[in-house]
Amino acid sequence: MFFWLKKLVAFWLMPLPLCLALLAAGLVTLWLTRRKRLGYTFLLSGTGLLFIFSNKFVSVELVRPLEARYAPMPEFSSGSTLPPDLANCRYVVVLGGGNGNTPGLSATNRLSTSALPRIVEGVRILRQLPSARLIVSGPGDGKNPTH
Repeated sequence: MFFWLKKLVAFWLMPLPLCLALLAAGLVTLWLTRRKRLGYTFLLSGTGLLFIFSNKFVSVELVRPLEARYAPMPEFSSGSTLPPDLANCRYVVVLGGGNGNTPGLSATNRLSTSALPRIVEGVRILRQLPSARLIVSGPGDGKNPTH
């Protein structure tokens, strides 16, 4: 039950489904009822919210507090000492980004366009942390290899 509740709540918290639902409600209200003003309000609200949420400047401002919460990963230069918090890291975790199961291709050619830069960055960090281990996530369905 909680799975479906989570799906329902998450659906309505995303901007695009909310805007499309408002637009659909506006059209249905205009066509099937006599409450034209309510229908136009739904249509205007859906269009306005879609315009606001698809604007680059709005999205940048919405993400800025999350990006400012954590310091960025420092650039590594050979011979420099690592920050103490980073030097104590035992694991480097790379989130899976998709892969294909095409026989005859090398492992890097099987990775998706988002997975390849992720694994390259993970290996770059791992080289600076020789005692750390690399963990790569990804689904394993039993038929195809995991990421």
